[in-house]
Amino acid sequence: MVLSVKLLEREGRSTVLDYTITLLCAKQKAGTFSLTLVESSDLGDLRHAVGKRIRSPKGFINAVLSLRDWTELDIDYDVIVDEICRPLRNIDADFAEAVIDHVEADRTGTAARQKALRA
Repeated sequence: MVLSVKLLEREGRSTVLDYTITLLCAKQKAGTFSLTLVESSDLGDLRHAVGKRIRSPKGFINAVLSLRDWTELDIDYDVIVDEICRPLRNIDADFAEAVIDHVEADRTGTAARQKALRA
């Protein structure tokens, strides 16, 4: 059975129309995750595969952060931890905690690298 959850939703407005951007996550039978971005407006829905067969927290984080490159979503580590991992817990609490742990480890490593560069 595939489990699915809405991770994030943002509303926007262009000069032409109002729209909603929704990030969905599905946990597949094999235990992997897939991410889908849905752009909804009066013109209909557009679905974009963001990541498929995601197995690791790092892969999940990279897929989510990649949205910054081709959408107007402002996603950073705080959004991942504070907003995205909360609903992710509903389909896999252990994976959500592993994502949070990976973010914290990356933050710590980045801070240590920046400190070493300043020294």
